Amino acid sequence: MNDINEIHLCDWPDCMEEGCYPAPKNPKNLRDRFHFCLEHVRAYNKEWDGLKGFSENDLHSMRTGATWDRPTWKIGLNSPSKTAAETIAGNFRDPYKLFDEDTAKRQAAEQAEAKIPAEIKDACALLNLPFPIEPEKAKQQYRKMVKANHPDLNQSNPEKAERQLKEINLAFQKIKAFLNKKS
Repeated sequence: MNDINEIHLCDWPDCMEEGCYPAPKNPKNLRDRFHFCLEHVRAYNKEWDGLKGFSENDLHSMRTGATWDRPTWKIGLNSPSKTAAETIAGNFRDPYKLFDEDTAKRQAAEQAEAKIPAEIKDACALLNLPFPIEPEKAKQQYRKMVKANHPDLNQSNPEKAERQLKEINLAFQKIKAFLNKKS
């Protein structure tokens, strides 16, 4: 008999609603089902324990049986799966950023970078700053570059060091103004 076309009453005691929502009676026989109305299927599901009645050995055999007793490997441990994963990942769209934090961060950085004027991009390149620009990191990198390029520390070519220091100062001022204007 085709269970889809049958109309059931709710199996909850004293309920006369239509039982549109099937729920398994027993974890060991998932095809044997109750039929509940929406209110009672929610109550039943809250109390449902799908592992009830199974021993530890039963659970272990279910776990190994899920892979048809064939060995499995993590993606990337053998070269064919690594190549396949890289190929798929290149074409995979994850608009809600559910699967890969690195992808989400990279995409956010790309979007932020696309909105930045060319002169700011050049200033960031000069200071070796990644996108998105973080004010604290910009400050740290600026200080590091100033120390490394200070004319007093570069006695072999003080003119070149002074020129670089001026470029670094100008780049940092542009970045600072951009960040202030943005916030």
